[in-house]
Amino acid sequence: MAYPGRFTDGHASLNCLLGVSDMRAGVGQIAPFRIRAETGTIAGSERFDINNHIMNLTIGSQEETTSFFALDVPVRIHGRFDNPDFAPASWSNEGKAQMAAADNVAPLPTALRSVADQNPCLRRTGPPAWH
Repeated sequence: MAYPGRFTDGHASLNCLLGVSDMRAGVGQIAPFRIRAETGTIAGSERFDINNHIMNLTIGSQEETTSFFALDVPVRIHGRFDNPDFAPASWSNEGKAQMAAADNVAPLPTALRSVADQNPCLRRTGPPAWH
């Protein structure tokens, strides 16, 4: 079943992208993180350690932005940069708190906070699919 102008050829137009990273001594976090396309919005948060080449990324669609038929299952990508593991995310209380805090720009340095606040991709309304 084709939807004119919506993902009919396996591609979707990217409407906006936001990823703000705060890194110190090779260890950092990317939050907020958003990718918005005409077919939906993906939100996430990542912690990474460049020194040890490891990452812990959790991403998921915001179900209010996807169609009824979308599979709104969050994914966790973690492990070494050269050989990460991919799995559906299981939500501990810590994981839920981390994702809920992904919109909180207050901990960012002032210059980065203003960049994030002005980006149209930062969305603070509606719960993500994993709540």
